[in-house]
Amino acid sequence: MDDNDDMLEKIQEYLESTNNELVKATKLKHGILHSEITLELQSFCDVSKIEKSLVGLPFYVKCHTPILTSSPTTGSFRLLIPNDEIKTVKFNKSKARDSSKIFIGAKDDGSDLYLNLTWGSHVLLAGATGSGKSMLIHTMIQSLLSSGGTNIIFLDPKRVESQVYEGIYGVQTAHSINQINHTLKEVKTWVNNRYAVMAKTNTRDAIDAWYKSYASGRWDYEDVRPTILIIDEIADLFNDSKEAKNSILVLSSKARAAGLRIILATQRPDSKIIDGAIKANFTTRICLKTSSRVDSRIVLGVAGAEHLLGRGHGLLMPPTGELIPFQGAYVDPITMSMRSHDKPISFRLNEEKGNNRIINEDLANVAQSLTDDIPDWIDE
Repeated sequence: MDDNDDMLEKIQEYLESTNNELVKATKLKHGILHSEITLELQSFCDVSKIEKSLVGLPFYVKCHTPILTSSPTTGSFRLLIPNDEIKTVKFNKSKARDSSKIFIGAKDDGSDLYLNLTWGSHVLLAGATGSGKSMLIHTMIQSLLSSGGTNIIFLDPKRVESQVYEGIYGVQTAHSINQINHTLKEVKTWVNNRYAVMAKTNTRDAIDAWYKSYASGRWDYEDVRPTILIIDEIADLFNDSKEAKNSILVLSSKARAAGLRIILATQRPDSKIIDGAIKANFTTRICLKTSSRVDSRIVLGVAGAEHLLGRGHGLLMPPTGELIPFQGAYVDPITMSMRSHDKPISFRLNEEKGNNRIINEDLANVAQSLTDDIPDWIDE
């Protein structure tokens, strides 16, 4: 591509050639993922008119199809033109901070991007085949395992992505419909148990109680430490089991205060699957490349994800509603397989004596595993 002034001039020439007096190209900023052009609104108009006027821009400027996002606070639009090459962002243990933040990749300015669990919302992850959805799930799990202090439940109906985590302390996996339904019933049981603990300790939020306890060096609330429920391919699961769908809807509406966060992933963001109940409770959205603008609108509420380049190139929409472009991190298979040699975090679903809840097998080992340095199991 050309220099900043040349590109701005070309874009402005195109806007003038199409008799577009609605916006004016004023700024251009290069990032590791996009070239960001600021379009100042000249007069009130419908956003769809601006989108239509930009259809021929890639042919004129000779670039990838741009992604148009709005910034209501500044009264301007952002035009994101993807770079010719996709930047590879590698995961390593230094990226993992604490259990309240999940590392997922890099922003356009090169800084690390984290999912903040203190946002209090569940996460919806969508992307077509080849978009990097499965790799992003692995990145999240590796970040959680590296930071420690978080229980993970991974429900994988296709049984492909979760195999590497079977037998690892700190991760509970389930595959078949019966296993998944049984696990969801157990989760609902200990969510109710956590509410009982919160009532005894006069605490309104289990995660806040655990963070305060962990920061002060006490382990009074160890039984209510944060738990992440990851469910892959919800479209297949919802079609095969109405019981599983109902359980997930119940958990999504009442589990936040109990310290449970749910991450739903699908490669088919159909309106029948992602309905109003899902959208209401899953206000943090991650959308990778979709197969159509309709799918993008279902997940994000706006078009644009269909123009992403794939392989981890995505858009994050936190509860605030602002779109954040990012590049998902890559975790190599050797890193995932070597995770089984790490020290256990001690987490199991206890099925003995009918006590269906998440318990600690050895609190001393848990505390030691969280305070010691994590072994160097990733090549930096």
